Amino acid sequence: MQKLNQSIKQDDLPIHVSYEFHDNLPEKIIQFGEGNFLRGFVDWMIHEMNKKGLFNGKVVAIQPTPHGKVVPKLKAQDCLYT
Repeated sequence: MQKLNQSIKQDDLPIHVSYEFHDNLPEKIIQFGEGNFLRGFVDWMIHEMNKKGLFNGKVVAIQPTPHGKVVPKLKAQDCLYT
């Protein structure tokens, strides 16, 4: 399996997977925590609002403890996740 990062092109993905990268959006939300619920629900809702033109911004996740393990994994994937 190919590692998720910004070098992946839409043509490299399965047909049912879409890839949208919004690097040009301003950082508007500071999110304390990087857990699955925040990324999978809250951040997804922000993504959906961006797609519909209801919000124009992106999330910056802050690791709340020095022992966090998620941020290094996200950085290895250019901060992309599914």
